[in-house]
Parts: sequence; C-alpha cells; structure tokens
Amino acid sequence: MKESNFQKKQVSNFLNHIQKNEKWIDSGRHKYPRINHDEIVNYFFSLDKREFTALISSPYWYGYPSWSNSYTSKKRYGDVVTRLVRASINSSNTIRDLFAKKSAGLWQRVALDFLAGSERVSCAKRGIKSRDKRVRLKSVEIVPSRFLIKNIKSLLSDRHQPISWKLMRRLGPDNFANIAMEYSSCTWTKRDSARRNLAGKDITVDSVLTELDKLRGIENDMRYNSKKYKQRSMIASMINRLKTSDIPYVLTDEISNEIGFGVKDTIQSKLRVMEWAQD
Repeated sequence: MKESNFQKKQVSNFLNHIQKNEKWIDSGRHKYPRINHDEIVNYFFSLDKREFTALISSPYWYGYPSWSNSYTSKKRYGDVVTRLVRASINSSNTIRDLFAKKSAGLWQRVALDFLAGSERVSCAKRGIKSRDKRVRLKSVEIVPSRFLIKNIKSLLSDRHQPISWKLMRRLGPDNFANIAMEYSSCTWTKRDSARRNLAGKDITVDSVLTELDKLRGIENDMRYNSKKYKQRSMIASMINRLKTSDIPYVLTDEISNEIGFGVKDTIQSKLRVMEWAQD
C-alpha cells in the first residue's frame, strides 16, 4: 500500500514533535540526546482518530528499527514507538482495536507483544502478509495452525528464511516434510525435510550409489548454500536407512571420508548389530 499524503503529514508532524522535545546533553566527551517522553505521550493522546490511525498505519514504519545505537540516524526513535504502544494500548478499547486492525510495521510488531486473545490473533492474521519481516515472523508464532496450513506454501517460500524454519517448528517437521522439501526457502529446512521424507522408504545400495555419482558430478559449487553439502547430507541420511546386509557394499574409507556427517560411525554401528536385529 502506498503512503498517502495525509499519512506522510502525520508521520512528519510526529517526528518533528519528538525532535522538538529532544534535548542534547554535553557530557564533556560527547553529546547524547534525552527525550521528554511525557510530552511525546501527551502529543500522542492529543491526536484525533483519523490522525492516530494514519500515523500507526503508515507504510513508513515497515522495517523501521526498534532501536538504534546511532544518535544521528534519522530512524532512531524505535524505543519511542515501543513506549507509546505500552502507554496507550490498554487506555481504551477503541485504541486497542485500532492497534489490532490498523497498525503497520514497527507499531504492529510491538502491538503483537501487548495484545491478547482474539485481538492478538486478528492482528497476527493481518501480519502474515505484512511487508515487515519481523511482523510476519512473530505472526507465525500466534495464528492458529489451520491458518498456517492454509498458507503453508507461501510461508515456506518466504524470502525471510527464519519464517520457514519457525513454521515447521509450529506444525511439526515430520507432518509436512514432503511440502517443505519442495517449497522451503530455508536450505536447512530443505535438508531436514529431505531426511525426514526418507522414513518408510526402501533405500537400496543402487539408490545410494546413484546419489553418490550425482555428488561427484557437481562442479563450480558455492562455499555457502553448497549443493555438495546438501547432497552429502542426503546420502548420509540414506546410509542411515540402509539395511545392515547392504552395508558391505558401501564399506570404503573413500565413501566415509567423502560424505562425512558421521557416516563412518553409522557404518560401524550397523556392522556391530546382533543377528536378531539384522535386516
């Protein structure tokens, strides 16, 4: 949503008022600001409903930092936003309802910490599609599981990878491994899902050797998000699933050293299995 001129005006007025009540203290070594928060709270409560709504719903607050260690940054008032939400959100049902239904960016992210019950869930359902990754990430923690399942593909493919990881933590990594393996934007989640997706499948020596050939055919690999790393992880998981009777066919130091991921120890443990447990 594009910021309206009225929203721009309210944001500008708000920031100007903060700056007017920002006094610079000279300690002798350096200067630092001190804000008169009481005046800011008074200003916030003096806004009419339209001005209030325009301020907290402005797209300007998407990605606005919750804090800044720079005294000169133009976006150094995140702590002021937090204080205002804390001071006002329970002052009236109308204000709380506006935070639940209209807040955006940093205002919405902070509101999610102070809202409760159905109002918090309602705010989080909006937050799932927010342009602010912090809001999306927090919303995944809050909305009902059925809502997550309904939006699982878009959430898994979210460009902010922690969302994919947190989603699978909520739903259970074993329940949707096949979907996560295909759609997740998080490389770790993809690898983990691929490993879990092997459960119950018949892993043969031929399938392991086929994947090993694919590994050896990977060229010009990147150091990070490595295709080789992903393939090695897959092969290690497959060897974990191999029958004990198949282990002699992969019993070489070359394979153990090439794959890593504890494959050597896995092979040794399979060789030690008593006859009654062999397969």
